[in-house]
Amino acid sequence: MIYTARGCVRQKHQNMEFISVPKPNVPLYNGEAGAVETLTFMPHATQRPKFGVRLLGNGLKTDDMAMIQLHGRGQATKGNIRKCRAKLRRQILNSGKYVFNNTEWTSRENAGVDLQKKSDYDLSGCTQLPAKRRRTTPLKAARLIDLARDIVNMPSPDDSGFLTQAIQYAVQHNDASLTTDDVQQLALREGFVMPAGALSTGTNWDKDGRDRVLAVMGQAFQGSDEESGDEDDGEDEDA
Repeated sequence: MIYTARGCVRQKHQNMEFISVPKPNVPLYNGEAGAVETLTFMPHATQRPKFGVRLLGNGLKTDDMAMIQLHGRGQATKGNIRKCRAKLRRQILNSGKYVFNNTEWTSRENAGVDLQKKSDYDLSGCTQLPAKRRRTTPLKAARLIDLARDIVNMPSPDDSGFLTQAIQYAVQHNDASLTTDDVQQLALREGFVMPAGALSTGTNWDKDGRDRVLAVMGQAFQGSDEESGDEDDGEDEDA
């Protein structure tokens, strides 16, 4: 195990893992959230099969997911992206097999039939984990102030839904009592407003957010070569 200088990611075998983030089976925020804020604050959400399939359907590839996750922590080096992408490819491949109940599923062979753009950004439909990852004792909701730990690049205003705004509120007020279960009530009380991209069915909030992050990173988006890793059907490692 090798810890980075900042101590927010680690190398496990040939892959990259995140530390100081909620465990994969901690409940997701139960509301609408875009790809950028979800991947930034809850990177293990990619282990939720329906969320991974949603990202694929909305045009994100594993390179994109890795860059967004790492950019939030200021760790988006080429080496880290490559290692993070390796794990994401297995997660997303297994997500497709799980969601479509097809052990032979691959994004390369089945994407045109199975993957569709989604304008419903509600994470409540992405909560289910495969049986082998479920716990008999439910874990508590994540504290908002903990979700901001190690984040050096916050989502842009256009990518800041209620989740991001609630996290910023908790940090600004140093309120350690607020959890993801409190986001909706806090949004109502404080008058949070969702970005326009989240409210329009004619836009792709996930993909547009991806483009904004890559623009900030100074990279011209050219897509990623999924064919080089999509056939890896290894099981996800516990994180």
